[in-house]
Amino acid sequence: MISKKQEFEREVSELEQQIESSYNEFLDMSRALESEKESLRNILKEIQNLKHDIQKNQDDFKNLIPILTEKERTVSGLKVQIDSFTEELYNDYSISEQELVSEFQNRNLERTKEEVKLKRLKSDIQMLGSINPLSIEEYRNVKEIFEHHRVQKEDIEKSKADVEDVLSRINEESEKLFRETFEKIRENFQETFSTLFNGGRAILELAENEDSLNAGIEIMAEPPGKHVQNLRLLSGGEKSMTAIALLFAIYMVKPSPFCFLDEIDAALDEANKLRFCQILDKFKDKSQFIVITHAQSTINRANSLFGVTNEEPGISKILSLKLNEAVSIAEKVTEAAV
Repeated sequence: MISKKQEFEREVSELEQQIESSYNEFLDMSRALESEKESLRNILKEIQNLKHDIQKNQDDFKNLIPILTEKERTVSGLKVQIDSFTEELYNDYSISEQELVSEFQNRNLERTKEEVKLKRLKSDIQMLGSINPLSIEEYRNVKEIFEHHRVQKEDIEKSKADVEDVLSRINEESEKLFRETFEKIRENFQETFSTLFNGGRAILELAENEDSLNAGIEIMAEPPGKHVQNLRLLSGGEKSMTAIALLFAIYMVKPSPFCFLDEIDAALDEANKLRFCQILDKFKDKSQFIVITHAQSTINRANSLFGVTNEEPGISKILSLKLNEAVSIAEKVTEAAV
């Protein structure tokens, strides 16, 4: 179970790292996109101002054209009237155009309002200058850039939604598997605890937390004849037995190929050491147990023994012995002696 849990946690960690990496890439792209959008907004604003100025100038130009046309028509009419007046003047009074001009050439005649206005309109038209045809092409280029970034933004938002959906499904599946496994371990814990203590009650509970995957685990153990809620009030042997019960409760869900136990029976009395050995016998066909111990009862249950001695100072020597072979040799020696 521990191996599967570690494997599962590793897979979750890898997925979280991938999600974190994708999310960081998303943040970088979002920041870059935001910077591009800001630049684009400034360009669009400038283009909008240019378009506004162009439109205003075009409107002014369009408004001036009919006025100019009307004034030119008025001037033409005045010229016709002058020609007609000159002809009538000559017919009626025998005064030629040259004589009339000579008569008034030394006079400073005031210009008519129409002539002054016509001159001002012509000046306004000249001040408008020529329209920049490149502004339309520039607008198209900026619009194309904007569309490109808009599509990128939509892709990023879609990727973000996909990642969040995957993360949500992973969390849901993880929580479901965790709760199912935890429920099995809790039932097994009560069973192994009762076996080791020959009775009593043991409970596993998740600490209050909205996220069960990150919640703590509370252990309540009551050996037979005791009413104890806090594990610190248990004796050293009772704490060891409770830990052994929890370990094998996990093994009952998913046995590990091998298990290394370092003097786990050190605090146990002889009766509890025997119960511990019975638990080992129950699981020895599913897992290989490597136990460091000084207890004779535990040594007697082993298939192989490895001892460490110091025959010389500073030099360790390992001795190994398979009990079944030793028993067989002893039996042969006994038979030979008989």
